[in-house]
Amino acid sequence: MRSVICQLKMRPDNKLFTMIRMMLIIVFLFSAVSQTGLFAARNTTVSAGEKYPRDGRVSVGSSASVRELPSTKSSTIDSLFNNHPVTVLSEVKGEFVSSFNTDIWYSITYRTTSGSEKSGFMLSSLIVLDPLEPAKLNPEFEKYLDEQGFPESYRPKLRALKTDYPEWRFTAMHVDMTWEAAVNGQARSGVSLIENAVNDNWKTIDPAGYNWLENRWIIYDSDRWVMASKNVIAYYMDPRNMLTPSLIFQFENLSYCHDAHTHAGVANILNNTFMSVNNTFDYEDKDGTKKVTYVDTFMEAASISNVSPYHLASRVVQEVGVNGSASVSGTYRGYEGLYNFFNIGASSSSDPVARGLEYAKYGPLRRPVDSKFTEAQLANLEFLLIPWNNRFDSIIGGSKFLGRNYINRNQNTLYLQRFNLLASSYPSHQYMTNIRAIAHEATRLARGYINQDAMNNTIEFIIPVFKEMPEQAALMPAASGNPNNWIKTLLVDGRSVTPSFNPEKRTGYSIIVDTEIREVEINATPVSLKARINKASPGAFKQKFSLDFGENDIELVVTAENGSKRTYQINVVRTPPDPDVLFSDIYKINEAFIFGFDPGKELNKIEKIVANMKVPEHYQMRIVDKEGKPVEDIIATGHKIELMLADTVVDSFTAIVYGDTNGNGRISSADLNNVLNHILRRQTLEGPYAIAADVDKNERISSSDINHILNHILKKANISQN
Repeated sequence: MRSVICQLKMRPDNKLFTMIRMMLIIVFLFSAVSQTGLFAARNTTVSAGEKYPRDGRVSVGSSASVRELPSTKSSTIDSLFNNHPVTVLSEVKGEFVSSFNTDIWYSITYRTTSGSEKSGFMLSSLIVLDPLEPAKLNPEFEKYLDEQGFPESYRPKLRALKTDYPEWRFTAMHVDMTWEAAVNGQARSGVSLIENAVNDNWKTIDPAGYNWLENRWIIYDSDRWVMASKNVIAYYMDPRNMLTPSLIFQFENLSYCHDAHTHAGVANILNNTFMSVNNTFDYEDKDGTKKVTYVDTFMEAASISNVSPYHLASRVVQEVGVNGSASVSGTYRGYEGLYNFFNIGASSSSDPVARGLEYAKYGPLRRPVDSKFTEAQLANLEFLLIPWNNRFDSIIGGSKFLGRNYINRNQNTLYLQRFNLLASSYPSHQYMTNIRAIAHEATRLARGYINQDAMNNTIEFIIPVFKEMPEQAALMPAASGNPNNWIKTLLVDGRSVTPSFNPEKRTGYSIIVDTEIREVEINATPVSLKARINKASPGAFKQKFSLDFGENDIELVVTAENGSKRTYQINVVRTPPDPDVLFSDIYKINEAFIFGFDPGKELNKIEKIVANMKVPEHYQMRIVDKEGKPVEDIIATGHKIELMLADTVVDSFTAIVYGDTNGNGRISSADLNNVLNHILRRQTLEGPYAIAADVDKNERISSSDINHILNHILKKANISQN
């Protein structure tokens, strides 16, 4: 599809126009110096109608720093990417930043992609505030947006772009695919890559691209490209994040337009690269050897391939870098004299440069021409100018490849070359795997337009719209660090756990230790030394845990650098001692009661009881009253003698002191009165107190028991406690 601009004519290139243009440039430069140079006036005013808090969004080409204080010298809290929502609480006067000609900073709060709330300061120029009142809409443009079917979430930025660049045209491309399906397709193994050197939280944790046991990302290309995380893919794939004056150029219709694409624009794209306007190379044609500039070569390539020369130049810089690579040196060992400027055929391998130069030498079949080549295959080699044994043929042939295989078959934007939404087998036939490449190329394309003062020309942008898109654009995940929360090794007192430690399959383990083991030392090493276990310092973990008899549940909570947690449970079973019972040669013990606390022999005193009770090994004994409080003096009817294992009561016996019917440990007239009232049915003695009242042990309470208690009080005869 030809750009609308190709139907228009550029301004006449005559001397008068050139003079006027130079005067305008001088005025512009003077204005810029007066704002940012020695005579700069700091912007310290605030619009009278502005009120806070105000919602807004980060508006940058890449990322903006949130600072602890309103100064570029202050510590960075976060990096927020384009389109991240923020709330502005107030504005303050801080450090003057000359590049933005302002010292106004915003105090902001925002929600991270993990859901936590943070606050800090950001330079005001990096945030676009939502309007206090609805903007006055252009009815004609609104009608156009309706006709195109752009969702409301696209429209605020499209309106802003249309206001600044009224000649721009936005064409909606409605994709017959849901947003989720589109992102999932790009998240498949090896489809979307990112540099291994980026923050770990931007790389995949899918097993297809990440080895959890080794904290290692799988290399898919060269020695540095790994799979990007699904959230990063969603951010770069969401068209709403790219509707800025520079990033929108990834949606530009890349068909060649003679009137719009100029030598000057290409020269600006190639400026400060090895292909700059002053750099030439030798090219031999039928007229002999001549010097050729890269700028002229890209312009001729555009005319032949019907592809924008800005796109061709940007693509080469993206592929081989500003200084060039081995692909275009002509000296790569084994492939001397060969060039591949677009890295065509340099598919993922241990040596992608060799793969690309093999393509440059032989073409797609990667073997010398022989009798088995069909006419179509021979014609293809001729069309592509294979072999690419000079720079000119490599650029022209590669451009023809791009035009035939991409631009001229509906992959006519950078976005569609990277995300081939029209593929019958999605995803396939995508020019590159670098998830961030088209954002970089778009910026280069925009620079070409800016430098030739052509941003206000008519330019068509073809912008995808997916089915079932979320209301808000995808956010760039925070650069929060390594995601690994696995344990690599786990030992309990130097011993292995059961079943064999395998963090890939389970997080629960157990181990049995002997009765005499009162504590164990757990040694654990996280896979990532940036992770911390149980809030200890990052790295190896060592801690002792005391044990009770029986099961002891110990938790190890591993917190990754990015804050994600994984809990491991270790059940340490300390073998209980043999279940012997409480025993005494002095006191009589049955299943529920203990007798024999003779006051006359002081056998009711606690120290006597403790001395004459045999407690099983590893157990403890305690004596408590009916309220559960420890008894320190004498025992009484109703008190409990408990057998303890650690903090657990494993057996309990009730003390019986015959004659002590009120549970105070002494035999007195009060007890005599209790028995009398029981006989007269004025009250009822129950439980251990009824047993204590049956002094003559005939299993009934009668006047005989009163007589025994009376004689004991009068010291005529002691009550037998046996």
